[in-house]
Amino acid sequence: MFLRQKLDEKGMYFSLNPKDSDFATHETVLTNLVGTLVKLSETGQFEPYLAETFSTSEDGLTWTFNIRSNLACEDGTAITAQSFAEAFTLALKRYSKFSKVIDFELLEGWGSFSSGQSTSISGITYVNNRLIFKLTARPENFIGHLRLPYFGFWCSHNFNSDGSFKDDHKIISSGPYRVSHSAKNSILLEKRSDWFSISEDSPKEIHFSYATPDKLSDSSPTTVIEILGRDKVLNLPSFMEIKSPPSIMWAMIVSPIKKGPFESLKNRQAFADRITAAKKKSALFSSTLFYPSTPTDVQLRQHLTPYNSEMAGKKINFAFANRNYTQQEIDEIKKITLEALRDSSAEVEFHFGEPLENNWRHRLLSNREFDIRMNGVDQGGYPKNRTIKMMFCSNLGVCYPDPSGRICKVVDAQDRNGGPIPQAYISEFNQALYDDASVIPLTHFGTHWLASSDIDLKTLPPNSGIFHFEGIRLK
Repeated sequence: MFLRQKLDEKGMYFSLNPKDSDFATHETVLTNLVGTLVKLSETGQFEPYLAETFSTSEDGLTWTFNIRSNLACEDGTAITAQSFAEAFTLALKRYSKFSKVIDFELLEGWGSFSSGQSTSISGITYVNNRLIFKLTARPENFIGHLRLPYFGFWCSHNFNSDGSFKDDHKIISSGPYRVSHSAKNSILLEKRSDWFSISEDSPKEIHFSYATPDKLSDSSPTTVIEILGRDKVLNLPSFMEIKSPPSIMWAMIVSPIKKGPFESLKNRQAFADRITAAKKKSALFSSTLFYPSTPTDVQLRQHLTPYNSEMAGKKINFAFANRNYTQQEIDEIKKITLEALRDSSAEVEFHFGEPLENNWRHRLLSNREFDIRMNGVDQGGYPKNRTIKMMFCSNLGVCYPDPSGRICKVVDAQDRNGGPIPQAYISEFNQALYDDASVIPLTHFGTHWLASSDIDLKTLPPNSGIFHFEGIRLK
């Protein structure tokens, strides 16, 4: 169950489209439907999954995965080293049309593939059951990316001939479970009895749904509940709590590319200055840094930046990405926004869309339709180059703007240099974020989970809500 303060038919939904698989709720479902080469075990380590074993060369440039025998999608499509290489190449082709693909751009032959000169990638090969990746430079998090549903085995019959996904509510499984029933706000999975990792102890069914606090019962067996940090649950004393660090951030994203007044750096800075001032009087939103515990020597603007004349009479379109906000939070966001725009002579209109209708989520992420959007992201709690790269230098995630290019420049330099992130990296990241005024942090909090007392907590991965339910066991 995913706990929300309020439910309605417009807000909560499940999508099985690979483009949505970075959103935590969808990833939690898809992790049990899409087979990946590796998975994150209950010990917090990466373990082979579709691959029976894997190894890397001493220089970190060659990765070999020995694919298990007798694997197949639920429709009978064989999963082999060859079919994985072919499906993976097609997936990278789809993703590369709208985004960088992070470490996979380091594959040998990527240039000729991405330019269309070649239909294959010379750095992806197979010999019998061995799948082999060859890279031109040591990747930062190659194995970590391979655990994501993005880069798992997507069965070919899920796609139309033009490469588009057939149905956001349906999927042909390549993992331990299959979809038994799917609706907008609920999805039921049942285990595939022929799957290698399934045992008699594995959950027979997994029912994903949304719930409000008043609908929860302390007597519910075999239940795991995801709770956002602000939500309070007081009626489940027998449930056991699993806490994560405060790694989730809510931010206002001010688009520098949508036609309008915020194309102007001066207007973005003027808005950010006023939001910062308004937050000082807010009981809900007080964060000023992207990473709350990071020391920084950011050079602040000494005076309140004035709006320029382009703001006068303009309508500012402000969009909420989903319905995960309480009415109190929505009212506070509106309040500080109106206060920040008070002396701009601009008007603001707030929008709440339906996530699965009219391509709402992807319209938001394009940064071209709305002047400001609310967005939440699990940014990891402390700086990691791969995380910042995904957020600011890729369209596979939350699509944060980097209008000056300074953040991606620092990311690229760290890719070349390797090693621990230096203080200079953190300082430049914070300074660029502040100067560009396109991402304005509002608050940080953690996610936590409640598990019914019959579940063995040792079978849940630590600090991760992306559970492989096949491995969950009862006491």
